[in-house]
Amino acid sequence: MEKRPYEDYRQLEEIHWWYVGRQKILSQLFQQEIVPRHNERALDIGCGTGFCTRIVATVADAVWCVEMADEMIEMLKHKITNVHIIQGLWPDVTVDQTFSLVTLFDSLEHIEDERAALKKIESVLEPGGVVVMTVPAFPFLWSEHDVISGHKRRYTKGSMEAAIGGATGLVILRLTYFNTLFFIPIVLVRLIKNALKVRKSRSDIFVLPTMLNSALAWLFGSEGTLLRWVNFPFGASLLCIAQKPPISK
Repeated sequence: MEKRPYEDYRQLEEIHWWYVGRQKILSQLFQQEIVPRHNERALDIGCGTGFCTRIVATVADAVWCVEMADEMIEMLKHKITNVHIIQGLWPDVTVDQTFSLVTLFDSLEHIEDERAALKKIESVLEPGGVVVMTVPAFPFLWSEHDVISGHKRRYTKGSMEAAIGGATGLVILRLTYFNTLFFIPIVLVRLIKNALKVRKSRSDIFVLPTMLNSALAWLFGSEGTLLRWVNFPFGASLLCIAQKPPISK
């Protein structure tokens, strides 16, 4: 992640169109996919400032969070009350609970040992429990933004299926791209930058004029409504929901 002050990062999360739009999409998906399940305990891996953990906290009786940075943890404690902190890096941390819900919002792509990360997720899931993951999509979109953000990889549906199937016995319930409405502009910008060998050390996440930012947030967030009915065939991000098979009676 780019080394901007943590407080500035927290404030950017609250207003930037990408974070705000993603929050709306995830909130709608959780209402459809997760709320019908009873979630006594949830685990959010790589929770950061807790921006998306707030969604998890609305559908679980108690939430455990895995985060390394002290500054992030302090912000998290001020946002959410029913939270238990596990400080460290996944999958190296010790976890002595099992969970009916595990979430990773743009976290898996930061973990070097993907196989170990997925196997440990399976081990802490209760039978019948689900994991919800979002990751950046399509390796051909790799850019300086990924380097600055500390990404190890980008995913396709096929590579996600292979990763889960190769490391675990989890069953994929839903796999869809999103951030689809902006996919073509993102592709063009990334390809042009790569062709011109633009190597400016700057994240793609930066402040826009207020009206433009609000319009983009609304448009991106509107994908949440569409995702209630369809899966998108392409997009700059990928959503995966997978389940640990229930114990046969």
